[in-house]
Amino acid sequence: MRRVATLAVILTGVLCADARAELVISFTADGSLFHAKVAPGSMVAVPVYIRQTGNPADDGIDLSKDEIFKAGVELKYDVGADEAKVLAVDLHPYWNAFTQKGSSDALGIAAMYGFNLDTGPLPTGNPMPIGTVTFRAGSKPGVVTDIFSRDVTASGVVPYVEEIVIGVVGGNPVVLDGNVFDPNVYAKIETIPEPSTLCLTLLGVSLASIYIVRCRSRSQAVRQR
Repeated sequence: MRRVATLAVILTGVLCADARAELVISFTADGSLFHAKVAPGSMVAVPVYIRQTGNPADDGIDLSKDEIFKAGVELKYDVGADEAKVLAVDLHPYWNAFTQKGSSDALGIAAMYGFNLDTGPLPTGNPMPIGTVTFRAGSKPGVVTDIFSRDVTASGVVPYVEEIVIGVVGGNPVVLDGNVFDPNVYAKIETIPEPSTLCLTLLGVSLASIYIVRCRSRSQAVRQR
């Protein structure tokens, strides 16, 4: 994980202060590698979290208690005829207003964005769930589809600007810039043969081996006569 700078900006005319945080996108609650090994064509739900890896005292924010007003994430995944395809993009129920979500298998992009406009306490938590992207795994055994987070660009898939905002409008919010997301690969979907297919393959290899051994034995017997 690399340390990156974030910048507090003016939101709806409100002045705010500088912030520096170690925040990354993760596809598991504990930050470990998400690596699904499934049969070709299987459905795989990939959860998306924001995790704070730095010291809250140094970062100036604490996801476990500082309320989040809105969140947006864009994912990039491998493109190709045999690669995994997106079936659905779903935001966590936290994000209940102005929600936008979409995907493009042609571009290899899945994106989600939403606000929380509840009058009560806003979402908190480390890790903070953002949503889930459901993929259909690759069409052939041995296909590995890599999925990673990235800064939102003018892709045109979903018309929004990615932001993670701490605090409510009018309450001196801090906007955490998109550069907090590490571009390294965090998730993989790998297709493997189904157990029945694998068993049939091994059986076929075994029978072929037995046949070859018998043929050699017969040949040797004929030569010895």
